[in-house]
Amino acid sequence: MLRKTASLIAGFWLVVSAVLWLSQAQIAWAASCVSGVNTQTLLGKTLVPLTDLGLGLYQGYPGGLYPNSQNTRPGNWETAGQQIKANIYPRDANGNRDDVNGKIVLLTIGMSNATMESYGWQMASGEPLESFKTQAEQSGLLSAKVVIIDGADAGETAELIANPAYTYWDTAKNRVTTQGYSLNQVQAVWVKEAVKQPAAQFPGETFPASAQRLEGYYESIARNIKTYFPNTQTAYYSSRIYGGYTVTDLNPEPYAYESGFSVKWLIEKQMNGTVANNYNNLNWDVNRGAVVAPWIAWGPYLWADGLNPRSDGLKWDCNDVANNAHSCDGTHPSRNIDATTGSTCSGTSADPTGQIEGGIHKVGRILVDFFKTDTVSCSWFLGSPGQNCLNPASPSPLPSGVTGDVDGNGQVENADLILVLNSLESSGLCMTGDYNCDLNADQKVNMIDAAVVISHLIPPVASPSSFPSPSIEPSPTPTTDAALPLGPFNPPQVEYGYPFTGGFLDLKISTALATLASAKASNMHVFVHFTGGRSNFQTSTGAFDLTKWKAQLDNWKSLVPQIQAYVDDGTITGHMMLDEPQDPNNWDGNTVPCSDILGAADYSHSAAFWPNMPAGAGTHATWIADQSCDWLSSKFDFTLTPYTYARGQTYQDFLSANLDAASRGGFTFYASLNVLDGGTTKGVEMTQQQIQDAGGYFLCPVVNYK
Repeated sequence: MLRKTASLIAGFWLVVSAVLWLSQAQIAWAASCVSGVNTQTLLGKTLVPLTDLGLGLYQGYPGGLYPNSQNTRPGNWETAGQQIKANIYPRDANGNRDDVNGKIVLLTIGMSNATMESYGWQMASGEPLESFKTQAEQSGLLSAKVVIIDGADAGETAELIANPAYTYWDTAKNRVTTQGYSLNQVQAVWVKEAVKQPAAQFPGETFPASAQRLEGYYESIARNIKTYFPNTQTAYYSSRIYGGYTVTDLNPEPYAYESGFSVKWLIEKQMNGTVANNYNNLNWDVNRGAVVAPWIAWGPYLWADGLNPRSDGLKWDCNDVANNAHSCDGTHPSRNIDATTGSTCSGTSADPTGQIEGGIHKVGRILVDFFKTDTVSCSWFLGSPGQNCLNPASPSPLPSGVTGDVDGNGQVENADLILVLNSLESSGLCMTGDYNCDLNADQKVNMIDAAVVISHLIPPVASPSSFPSPSIEPSPTPTTDAALPLGPFNPPQVEYGYPFTGGFLDLKISTALATLASAKASNMHVFVHFTGGRSNFQTSTGAFDLTKWKAQLDNWKSLVPQIQAYVDDGTITGHMMLDEPQDPNNWDGNTVPCSDILGAADYSHSAAFWPNMPAGAGTHATWIADQSCDWLSSKFDFTLTPYTYARGQTYQDFLSANLDAASRGGFTFYASLNVLDGGTTKGVEMTQQQIQDAGGYFLCPVVNYK
C-alpha cells in the first residue's frame, strides 16, 4: 500500500513539474480540458443535443431541429426547398442564366469561427489548407460552376452584423468582388453566428430570452443577406460547436448549446408565417408576396456534449480547440496536429503517430458531407448531379452511380418502381427492356431494390431519435420520424402518437382546432375531411351535388387561417374531399362526374381556402385516371386507395396498376388498408397475418381504413 501511495505522489509531482514549464495560457487551457469534458462536469447538468433530445424538453422547450421534435425537414418545407432550388443555376455578372460561363457563389457569413472553418481568410497560416473550401475543392466532387467564398470575418458577431448599415457588409461584398465575381452570382449562404460575451453585454439575461435575442439577430441577418446579395435563394444556418473548453467569456456554455434553439426558432418563424404578415417578414417566395429573405433551413448541426458522443458519434475534445491563433482560448477551432505541427496549447511539439484531426478540418469535413448530400443543395453543389446525392443515413451503402433511375432517362419516377416490382425474384435484369433492376448489386431483385427507388421518390427521413437523458424531462413513449402517416381511421385522441404517425380525421368545426393541436403535439400527419357525411352534399335522389358540397366547405371559412398553420407545419397531409366517388351504390346509381371532382379541387385550392393543401379523394387511382378529364393540368392532387383481398389482386398488381395510373394522371397515390372490410370476402375483416403481409409489402400503409 505504501509503495502504491508513493508511486501516486511521485506521479502527481511529475505532472506539477511539467505544468510549471507551460505558459499561463497553456495552464488555463489544460485546466479547461479537465473541467469541460462534458456539461455535467462543467455545469452540473447534462445538456442533450437537439438531435438526440427526442420528445424530451430543455427548460420546457422541445428539441429536434424542426417542428414536432423532428430532425428532418417537414414535407411542406422540403417541397419549398425543392421549388426554390430551381432558381439556383450558373449566372453571369448581371444575374442572368449562363450555363456555359456562369457561376454559383456559395458565400459564408459569420464571425471568427466561421471564417476559420470556411477558409481562414486573414487567419493563421495553414488554416486555409484544412478548411471547408479547400476540402470541397480537393474532393473531386465540387461542381466547376460552384465557387466557395469566405465572407465571414473575425470579431463580427451577431449583434453587430444584424445592423444593415454596419461595415461588415462592405467586407463581405468586397470578398466577392475582389475575387472577380458579382454580388448577383451569390445564390446560397452558410451562416454561423453568436453573441460576443453575452453575460457581460446583457447581464442577468438567461434562456429563453438570450436565445430569443439571438434568433432576432438571425432574422435581421437573413434580411441583410437578401438586400446585399439579391439572388440568394437558400440560407443554411448552423449553431455553435461545443463551448465547454473555453477559458474566456466570449461564448461559453450553455450559450453555445442554446444557440441551437435560436436557429430552430428562426426556421419555425419563417415556416409559420402567413401572407398577412409576409411570413413574419421573412418571405422567401415571390408567389407569396414581397421577397425579403432567402429560404432558411438547418445546415449541419455541430453541437455535441464534449467527450459524450452524440448518437451519430460526433464529439468534441481539447484537440479540437488546441492549436490556433487565439492564445489557447478554448473557443476557436484548431488546426490538425500532425508529425510536424504540434499544439501551441498543450506544448506538444508534434503527434508522432501521424495526425490528430483539429476542429477546423472536422467542421470543414462535416460541411462537405452536408452540402453533397442535402436534398436541396446536392444537385448544384456536385459536379455530377445525382451521382452522390445519397442520404448518409441510407440503410446500406450502394455502389457508385446507383440512383434508382432504372430506365436511364435521367429521372427517378414511378415507372422505375414499376419496372422493379414487375421483376421481383429475377436474377438482375428487368423483365421489361434491357434494364438492370438489381440496384444494390446483390444478384437478385427484391424489395430492397424497390426501397432504393422509393428513397428517391420521397424525401429521406432520419432514424428514430434515441431516448432522452434521464436528466431531461422524458416522454413516456419513443418518437418516430415518419415520411408518411401510418394510423387508423378517426382514432380517439388517447391513441394519438406512437406507434401511430398519422391517420384520417373527420373534423367537426367545434372541435377541429383542439383535435389538430393534439395531432400536432403527438407528431401526427393526417388526412382530413371537412364536409361531413354524404347526405350533406347529395341531391334528394342521392346524386352528388357540388353546390351543396361547396356550401358545406363554406362553413369553415372562419377557421381558414388557423387550419392553414397546420398545413404549413406538415400536420395536415391532405384534404380528402369525398370518398368512393367510383361506387354507383353511393350516388343514386351513378359515379361522381370527374368534372365535379375537379370543381371541388379547384374550390378547395381557391384563395378563400387553402391553395397549398393537397386535395384528393378516397378512390382507386386506376378509376380516376380512366375518367375523361384532364388530370395533368388540374388541381387534383392524390388518391387514398384501399387494398382489399376480396378484389383478388396480388400486392404487386395493386401497386403496379395504381402507380402507373397516378403517373399517367400526374397525381400522388397513397396506399391504405381496408382492415374491417378488406378480407378475402367482402365485409370480412382482415386477419392479423393479412395486415402484416400487406403492410410489409407496401412498406408504409398510410391509413388503416375504417
